[in-house]
Amino acid sequence: MCYIDGAMDYTKNILSKSILAVISVLTLLVGAESSAIDWVTYTSFKEVRRIQLINDTVYLATSGGLLALADFNLPGTEYTNVNGLGTTDITDVTVDDDGQKWVSGAGRLVKFNGTNSVQFLFLNTEGETFKLHCLEDDGNFLWIGTELGLVLFSKLIDGGQIQDSYGLFGDLNPQPDVFDIYLDGDTIWIATSSGLAVSDKSIPSYLKSPANWTVFSVINYPELGTETIRNIISFENELYIGTAKGLFRLDRSPSDTAFVPMSFGRYGDITDLIIENDTLFIYADSGLALMKDGLITPVTLTGLTSPPVTGLRAGAYHWVGAGNNGVFRTT
Repeated sequence: MCYIDGAMDYTKNILSKSILAVISVLTLLVGAESSAIDWVTYTSFKEVRRIQLINDTVYLATSGGLLALADFNLPGTEYTNVNGLGTTDITDVTVDDDGQKWVSGAGRLVKFNGTNSVQFLFLNTEGETFKLHCLEDDGNFLWIGTELGLVLFSKLIDGGQIQDSYGLFGDLNPQPDVFDIYLDGDTIWIATSSGLAVSDKSIPSYLKSPANWTVFSVINYPELGTETIRNIISFENELYIGTAKGLFRLDRSPSDTAFVPMSFGRYGDITDLIIENDTLFIYADSGLALMKDGLITPVTLTGLTSPPVTGLRAGAYHWVGAGNNGVFRTT
């Protein structure tokens, strides 16, 4: 990784070869006779939602599918709607304690094994698919944040199935988007489009009752400035909340609760909070900053066409997804 006086130099957009390859395939298809049953959706991998390092491979969840990079100097292996995923709109990728990879996207949870992956369809009461936002492993279960609330998925029952769903959290708007999930023992926190909520998950059926959730919304905590909570993370024995209006530390005591605005990105949209070793990486539309020992240091970025929305440190490189402009890494 290249650090020069607090700067990161990003000069390589590693998706350029993949994009050119897609353009070439489309050119060959023009004028061809169409008699195939299955259609491949050729879309761009430029909009990156999540980057994960699993074993020695970097996985990128994007709006155009899943990209796996085992050799950092090659375009990588692409997985789309016809070779394992069932959709190109991918939102998250994670690995559980057994080494099984899971992928979420539009209307599907995927037990990922390359082209031999198993898809689980998610349908609403009208029989229409809905979007999955995030995944959190919990032993025999996965907690899934969706555009219709929270879902508990059993890995064991019938080889995998939805066990329950939850859409009422205190007095928050019903069925909000759940953008992030944080587990702390038997406690579950969710960051939603209507506020922050926390409950005891030891008896999952209790989560069906709105009264069993403690919620924090802009109505009761106007300092938040927004209903939209994007991230929640524990770092250096503190809870931090990323919102559409900035970064906050959540201070709770038996007698009081407060959201303390942090110095970086107070009025920016926080897009991701990632812990790398002993440092918290803060991604926002106003830029990138690092937090360590309670201090926040903005980072000078070179070679990026837009602020990074998420990122990952893997080996000698730091990878970032720069909005709709692709994924970059340091040289």
